[in-house]
Parts: sequence; structure tokens; C-alpha cells
Amino acid sequence: MVYADDGAHLTEAMVRPTVCEECGNLLHTEPWWVTKFPRGVHTRCRDWARTPFPLKRQLDVTRKLSARLDGEAQVCATAAMRWIARRERHWPQGGAQTVLDAFAMLRRLRTKLSALGVSQKLLNQL
Repeated sequence: MVYADDGAHLTEAMVRPTVCEECGNLLHTEPWWVTKFPRGVHTRCRDWARTPFPLKRQLDVTRKLSARLDGEAQVCATAAMRWIARRERHWPQGGAQTVLDAFAMLRRLRTKLSALGVSQKLLNQL
């Protein structure tokens, strides 16, 4: 048993998955998900047909952001919200690629909104 003085020390005590449950390759070489702690699986290996839409939170956040923002920032957030909503309607079509594309799109959205002066507090919600 490892005891910690504060939360920062707890990371040393955590069990971390090292290999993909599906393919057996190292997890940290590409994007991956914890499926059932402490097990993990690569994004490309996960059976997305049996997984609920994983971008529900991001859809809710972009919806709230588009309501709070104005101007070009609102246009960008609304476009992201609509993009995610379209993917939800067709889920699980495209599975792994949809997830990878969504997170790439959200990174671009964060960068764009930051350049437009949106506060870090709001960006942290994405």
C-alpha cells in the first residue's frame, strides 16, 4: 500500500494500463481509452458499435458555449456543435475515425476561440 501526503503523490500509486486489451500493443503509442479501470484499448481497436455516443459531453458544452458567445466565436462554436450533432445522428457509423476527427476539430476550435479572445475559463470546458 502506498500512502500519500497529498493528491499529487497518488499518481505513483495508480495502476496504469500498458497494453491494449484488443491488439496487445503498447497503449501510449496512439490515442486510447480506459474501458474498465485499469484496462484500456486503442481508439482504433475499440468496438464502437457497442459503445454509446462518446461525444455527448462535448455536444452539450459546445451548445452552451454557442449560447454564451457572440460574433465569430459564436459562429465557430455553433459550427462545432452542429458537426458533433450530425455525428451523433449517424452513430456508430465511422466509429474510431469520428472520435479522432472530433477531438482534432475540438483542438482547432480551442485554438480559434483562444485567438478570438475567449476566456481560458470557457475554453477549459471543451
